[in-house]
Amino acid sequence: MELTHIKLSEIKPGSIYKTLCTSYKGWDEFSKWEGDWLQFDKDIHDFPSSIGSSGFGTLLGEKLVGFVSWDPRQYPLYSIIGHNCILPRYRNQGIGKHQITLALKEFQKDGFQNTRVSTKRDNFFKNARKMYESCGFVECTPYRNDGENMIYYSIELKNH
Repeated sequence: MELTHIKLSEIKPGSIYKTLCTSYKGWDEFSKWEGDWLQFDKDIHDFPSSIGSSGFGTLLGEKLVGFVSWDPRQYPLYSIIGHNCILPRYRNQGIGKHQITLALKEFQKDGFQNTRVSTKRDNFFKNARKMYESCGFVECTPYRNDGENMIYYSIELKNH
């Protein structure tokens, strides 16, 4: 089956929250973030032309298997990838790399010079770090103060 993509705002309300909860189940800090995830899902539908258009869902057939979101407010200097997740059942099949590669192409087409992303150092996020590195991201100086358990990456887009 082929992967297709839809705007975040076209995804059924509650589905982003559910995808985040399912994707991060088993992570030590899971419960600390549930309220933020619920608000993010709500914001997507309350603000479809801004938050709801800053990302896309990835479908396998008609099933939402993951999504990626971003913050474009620092245009043209850089975009920041926010949530990027794949449901556990669909991991290790190249779908996460596919999502990031597609997002990077969009950023480049839109004229961004750089893209940033951060993730946790926890072992739970080891595969995410490997995926970002395989997409060409390199570790960089922290660009915000999220604590020492974070790893920050960036990628130049001019030749991507």
